[in-house]
Amino acid sequence: MIRASILAVAMASPALAAGNCGPHADVVGGLLKGYGEVAIASGAAGSNSTMELFLNPATGTWTVIATLPNGSACLLASGNNWKMSAVEAPGVDG
Repeated sequence: MIRASILAVAMASPALAAGNCGPHADVVGGLLKGYGEVAIASGAAGSNSTMELFLNPATGTWTVIATLPNGSACLLASGNNWKMSAVEAPGVDG
């Protein structure tokens, strides 16, 4: 259900309309050149893949990609109006 929802969001997103997967360097270069987005976070995901979040802090556009062990990167979701939130570890006073 969640995977279907992510796919539906990805397919409806303008940034994803041109193509969904390609070599990691090409995908990252396209995000920088086309949208001014740079990587701000990443994490390990299932099947030895890596999830990355790209953001253009000036415009608020964002994109999530998954990179597979073979170096292929696929666009999963994108949007606009990204807002950064302050995150505190539980039990830590700010």
